[in-house]
Amino acid sequence: MNKNLPRPLRVLIIDDDKSFVEELQRDANPHRIILDHAMSLEEAIEIMDERGEKAFAGIILDVICLKKKDQKIADESFLVRAKDVFDRKAPGLPKAILTAEPGHFKTLTPLYEGTLSVYLKGGEDHDRMFAFFCKESEKLEIVRMASQYPEVFEVFEKQFLGNSEEQELIACLKFMDSSDPVVIVDNLARLRRLQEAIYLALYRKDPKYIPPGAGIGGGSLFKHVIRHFKVMHLIEHGKIIEVASGLVHSIGSDHGTHVPSKPPLYAPTRYTVQMTTFAILDLILWFKEIMESKDTSSNTTSLS
Repeated sequence: MNKNLPRPLRVLIIDDDKSFVEELQRDANPHRIILDHAMSLEEAIEIMDERGEKAFAGIILDVICLKKKDQKIADESFLVRAKDVFDRKAPGLPKAILTAEPGHFKTLTPLYEGTLSVYLKGGEDHDRMFAFFCKESEKLEIVRMASQYPEVFEVFEKQFLGNSEEQELIACLKFMDSSDPVVIVDNLARLRRLQEAIYLALYRKDPKYIPPGAGIGGGSLFKHVIRHFKVMHLIEHGKIIEVASGLVHSIGSDHGTHVPSKPPLYAPTRYTVQMTTFAILDLILWFKEIMESKDTSSNTTSLS
């Protein structure tokens, strides 16, 4: 098992043998790999289009498989077509071929050397294949970020926030050292959107977390929400979460979401972005505690 992985890896596998994939999952478990199974290329494309390349750590292709959902007989041209599709849709993902035929293994290994890793179904090759994905995953941006901020990225693993919010956060972390004025504005706008996503997720968990009729957005409404959090004893006046919330909202709104009518006396710098990014990380940890709480009716516990 790769204990360094901050969370399980998801690998998309396209194979028309459901029982085999179920058995293969048992071999994947010690490596902390979850197999997302598609019976056909058409189904795999739908999964990739819905979830995006960054949801996965790799792709496993059968040699002969179904192209369409309604096909009954596996297509011998599947592999060439599937490779072409995912080279375009997921160019950054490591890919492997898994075949039950020793003849295919012998032919395909030199043919795809340097582009696709080829493995035999059964035996020790399963472990070698999963070890390959674990190693290659270390090159993936999302895995590196989750390794550096594991407690923060738990909110995505637990589905408290969605894939789009995860990509926003990754972009913020990736570019927070940039001094490019355009990148600075983009990052501050992302941070403001993340804050709003947190409040919307709280509302979806239980409408009581957002005051009736308040909505999200706008300075006065933001203050209304903060007052409500204090009344519920979710934050303390003048302490970490109230200060962090105000920082993200004020800086993100003034220098990211809205274009100022005239240049500010002091323009935001990369240090402004770093300060605001770390403030959102504290907000995410606070948010995670609320989302993990079992008793959504209690309003007597301070979380900051």
